[in-house]
Amino acid sequence: MWVGLLVGSLWPSHCWAATSGTFSNPFIANGADPWVIFKDGFYYYTQTTGTSVRVRKSATITGLASASAMTVFTPSAPNNQEVWAPELHFLRGKWYIYFAADDGNNANHRLYVAEANTANAQGAYTLKGRIFDPSNDRWAIDGTVLEADNGALYFIWSGWPSTANVVQNIYIAPMSDPWTISGPRVLLSTPTLDWETQPDTSAPLINEGPEVLKRDGKTFIIYSANKAWQDWYCLGGLVNTNGDFLNPSAWTKYPQPFFVGFTDETGEVIAPGHCSFTRTPWQTEDWILYHAAKYSGAGFDRSVRAQSFTWNADGTPLFARPIGTNLPVILPAGETALPAVPNVTNGMLRLETFAGIGGSTIAALTNHVKFPDHPDLVRYVGQFEMPTNIGDNHGARFSGYLIPPTTANYIFYVCSDDQGALYLSTNSNPANKRLIAYEPQWNGSRHWTNTTRRPAQENISAPIALQAGQSYYIEALAKEGVGSDNFAVAFRRTIDPIPSNGSPPIAGSNLAVGSDLAAIPVPVITQNPTNRSAYLAGRSAFAISTFSAGEVRYQWQREVQSNDWRNIVGGYSNVFAFTNVTTNDAGNYRVVAQNVGALTGSPPVTLRVLDWPRLTGPTNFPDGKFRFSFTGEPGFNYQILATTNLLTWETIATLSGVNGPTNFIDVNASSRANRSYRLQIPQ
Repeated sequence: MWVGLLVGSLWPSHCWAATSGTFSNPFIANGADPWVIFKDGFYYYTQTTGTSVRVRKSATITGLASASAMTVFTPSAPNNQEVWAPELHFLRGKWYIYFAADDGNNANHRLYVAEANTANAQGAYTLKGRIFDPSNDRWAIDGTVLEADNGALYFIWSGWPSTANVVQNIYIAPMSDPWTISGPRVLLSTPTLDWETQPDTSAPLINEGPEVLKRDGKTFIIYSANKAWQDWYCLGGLVNTNGDFLNPSAWTKYPQPFFVGFTDETGEVIAPGHCSFTRTPWQTEDWILYHAAKYSGAGFDRSVRAQSFTWNADGTPLFARPIGTNLPVILPAGETALPAVPNVTNGMLRLETFAGIGGSTIAALTNHVKFPDHPDLVRYVGQFEMPTNIGDNHGARFSGYLIPPTTANYIFYVCSDDQGALYLSTNSNPANKRLIAYEPQWNGSRHWTNTTRRPAQENISAPIALQAGQSYYIEALAKEGVGSDNFAVAFRRTIDPIPSNGSPPIAGSNLAVGSDLAAIPVPVITQNPTNRSAYLAGRSAFAISTFSAGEVRYQWQREVQSNDWRNIVGGYSNVFAFTNVTTNDAGNYRVVAQNVGALTGSPPVTLRVLDWPRLTGPTNFPDGKFRFSFTGEPGFNYQILATTNLLTWETIATLSGVNGPTNFIDVNASSRANRSYRLQIPQ
């Protein structure tokens, strides 16, 4: 006997869109060492003040900028000076604050921990004492806590190996409780790479500001490298994949920095460092908060900035480039800016990044399920150029309007690594766009003219007549495989000289973007998805119904561990279908529904995956009847099929409303010699 299964059906796909509305960086004008944590619907934030620990509270990330900073703890003398890098953690049912302080002499900097007196993160705290390794009581700052999946705690900090201010290393040690180190410190990182030590190789050499970032079995320590008061400060990374956190060989340092400053024609961000991480309330987006110098040579005069980030195909974070000061930052998902902004904003283009897509061709991008409506990052850029060398296996789309400065015939130049394509409309309507130039294979950054790798000069357009001040919809696609990456577009009037290699791309003064922000209510869920059960190799589906004044777009998510939800690539419809259920599909799911500027979500639902039921206990009785049993589940119909030749099967019974063990008796068994049976579940 055997069991045949057929459960569920296939459904059409839908879309997901980014939030509308923007804010500006820096979003906190003065500050350093930002720390943010989200709990029970609120974000809590603290930063270095130098004298005390102050905590802000907000329901939104950007609301932290204007939230009141409540003083929750002030250290007592003598170690109440140079209070640096406080962090707020909720561990084992209580709030704790970790901070560094000294008596006015930097060589005496040590780490301390205070415990909340109540459940209120903005309430009073009591000092528990110093937190240190008694066998290596050395200078220490920038303490943070790694909580393993099994609940074990580890303390991570930046410290001196001896009593001299020569080098700052990253150390880790086990904790027996949130205020006690229970073993010797272990060295994880010391500054040795060029970007950690150069160009100023004088002491001290610095690794500091370690922060924990976890995803899919990988534990990252994102740390600050180089001298904090100089322009070359940046973020590097370590990764652990096996949970053996106290084993130095279990950690790998990445050879290149993750996040560096820049200076170009659009502006600058100098010395980005000391960060923390959070997610939007529905966990559809990851965000980094970090400080940066206010200008080149600013030293310790810093401000706090924020932007979203995503993930590469290899599981590493993709921070991309810091967003320049003069560019708007799209609000975190669920935050809305009202009233609506103007229909067109001059000075920029929209840049969408699609991460985790292999291949080097434009077709690899356009054929992917994410394209065109589901980018992983959305940015605005101040000129027609993509930041260089942000990572591997990604695609990009630019969109907006070209505004010619004068009436003339124009020639466009595309430069890309790997393939690139440029489209221009005859007017402001995207429907009228057409391909005008194409980069067939990789070329160097801003390498506008080169026939060696472009035998037909496909990257150069024919002359195109354009009117001054008119808005022409323009779009470009870029695809990066592995190695270096770049994309840019230049143009000139036919009467102007050919652009030299290395010259700037189209400036923001000739570019603009539209806005779709509208004041409409959050979508209303009229029917939530419900729990489902499915048999192995079967089919099933979750579904949601919504009502909205505007288009609703969806993102299905799965809970990978307790309260840790991940967006499902391709889960963009109001229905999420399983076409061939496996044991790996079992778990909790939910869906986020969003219109322009507002979102909501469903409660979690569970997919139970069932083993195939088996017919058991066949018994022949003297009366000629054949008896057997199986165990069923509510919500399914079960068909009993029979055959005498194993080729032709007939349905002899259909059972519904089964809940648990049930019996079936074939009263005709005695008249059918060598009869065989099977169970089938149609749906």
